[in-house]
Amino acid sequence: MAWTATNFIAIGVTFMMLAIISVALRFWARANCDTKFGADDVLIIPAAICVVGIAVTMIIGTQIGEMAQHQMSEYDSSGHPIYMQTLANYEKCNYILQLLPLASLGFSKTSVLCFYRRVFFISHRFMIVNTVLIVVVVLWAVSFFFATAFQCRDPTTLWSTFEYARTNCVDTIPFYYAVSISGFITDIMILASPLPVIYRLRLPLKSRIAVAGIFLLGTVVCGAGIARFVTFVNIGHGIFANINDITYFTTPVFVWTVIESSLAVVGANLPLLRSIPLKRAYISYFPTGSKNRFQSSRKRHLLENGNNSLPRYDYMDKGAPLTGLSDNNTELSGAP
Repeated sequence: MAWTATNFIAIGVTFMMLAIISVALRFWARANCDTKFGADDVLIIPAAICVVGIAVTMIIGTQIGEMAQHQMSEYDSSGHPIYMQTLANYEKCNYILQLLPLASLGFSKTSVLCFYRRVFFISHRFMIVNTVLIVVVVLWAVSFFFATAFQCRDPTTLWSTFEYARTNCVDTIPFYYAVSISGFITDIMILASPLPVIYRLRLPLKSRIAVAGIFLLGTVVCGAGIARFVTFVNIGHGIFANINDITYFTTPVFVWTVIESSLAVVGANLPLLRSIPLKRAYISYFPTGSKNRFQSSRKRHLLENGNNSLPRYDYMDKGAPLTGLSDNNTELSGAP
């Protein structure tokens, strides 16, 4: 694909808007379903703000740093390239675009894990695994954020000297590989964590597959992460051959950065939106919406029709775990 500043900006703005809209729908769903706001809702806000920051930085980069444009080079009388201000601006934007995705992904992943806690809190074993994953994700995000911030002993080196002339800095390409691979591993761990619990649900196989599908929406984030890693590899192989056109050659990395960060926010919000039709189904079956009246209706239904005829709901809210979920695989009797 031939990159231009226009399509570069268009991609950034598009995925920024996707993140914003998904967050707005998330809070609309919370308000309309009368559910409590929790840590997962709070954490998704800074994640979305970081996505906005990524898109804004991409736009600024095209205006002052020649991002997605072929690099203009000047040479001194000896034929050596001159370090121009536009390149310094590019490197400053590049630096920001390395930090913001780590913060955004850290918040998004932690938000997803906190959301899982609200859904599967009845399972003690899951809660232990979930707590461990939260610690791992937080440590991953914090450690790589500061490692990226101080990848050079003096961070100003990044925007004051050519890349091939830098000293006291980490080996850039292997470092980026480590960030991408470790991030992908945490994504897989997060996605897989609720599957054993879902498998134990006392639901028909098709229903369990449907529930699993809701929580596996994050696979799109894994796909974007893989694409970003492949882009890192390709750029790593050709970086020095294109060192004098780095502002254009590295464009795909920034594109996949905003895509991955945005989809992480969207993927964290989509499972919650599933609760809207489930809530409506609950209200239509029990018009009063009262927990006490629901329990009376449930008991009356059991007496009249038997246990197997009672409809099951998987309304996702704390105090309303998925039906059939427990450590010993026994069916729950709590209200949806």
